[in-house]
Amino acid sequence: MSTQSLLVRPDSGIYYPQQLAQESVGVNYHAGSHYIALMFLEGFLRRNEIKVVHAGRPLERYEALMAGKVTSVGLMEPWITLAEKNGCRSLGEAHYIGADVTAPDLDRETFEAIARVMSAAVKLFDADKKKFLHYLIQEIPPGLGTLTPDDFHLPRLRYVEPSLYPESEFRRSKEWMESWGLIDDNSSYEDLVESRISLG
Repeated sequence: MSTQSLLVRPDSGIYYPQQLAQESVGVNYHAGSHYIALMFLEGFLRRNEIKVVHAGRPLERYEALMAGKVTSVGLMEPWITLAEKNGCRSLGEAHYIGADVTAPDLDRETFEAIARVMSAAVKLFDADKKKFLHYLIQEIPPGLGTLTPDDFHLPRLRYVEPSLYPESEFRRSKEWMESWGLIDDNSSYEDLVESRISLG
């Protein structure tokens, strides 16, 4: 499961989400930060008050925030921890499902083998999260700051074993995306989601 947090600079006068009305929120268009920022902010603002802008990948979003090019940004780990360590303030965060993307012609045995490996990895990570945080820390380029495993808020890191994507969630998400004009697509659940594979 992924987490996105909306963060502001240490010197920002913004302390709660409603203050982001008409303020620029840097996201990566048509990716997790974009969708979760819209979902999160529409709980506090009218849709016409939400102003998301494309600010690129996590590094680019972080740099845009620190340079004052945007008021706020949506970031995931390890960038949340880096931003907070450098004094940035979170206005809130939300978790969402990360989906596995595969080729339509991938055979069942290979897909199920991948799912078994991912399940084993989840169990290893959940047994000792700090042991694997060096992989996240490696994402931070030299010069932006130094992170250690002790800097992370471990409950934010949520890994779950692969499971089938429920049709009810698919329909709700698709309707929501259509309401924002993010997609104009007639694809069905059956077209996009592999539901015939056993993950048990």
